Amino acid sequence: MSADKANLNQVPTPQEGIELVELEGEGVLYCPETMKMVYLNDSASIIWRLCDGLRKVADIIDALADAFPEAINEVSLDVPEMIELLACEGAVELRNL
Repeated sequence: MSADKANLNQVPTPQEGIELVELEGEGVLYCPETMKMVYLNDSASIIWRLCDGLRKVADIIDALADAFPEAINEVSLDVPEMIELLACEGAVELRNL
């Protein structure tokens, strides 16, 4: 089952209480209140850090495309899907502008 993609104009905002614990470039999102953990690979950790409640999904894509121009096609497809997965896991809330 695949997740829908986040809308490019939505703003992913981290849920309160979610902590990122990093080990060797990979991370785990942890919510002490619910004791829920979500594993993030290095790419997903970067995306999580860019979800600051100010940037739209399109802004996050632009930032990553600037940093990794050779992977612009993958970034354009993967970022909205990853953000939607973070929303499904309860790590971010997607606000519409």
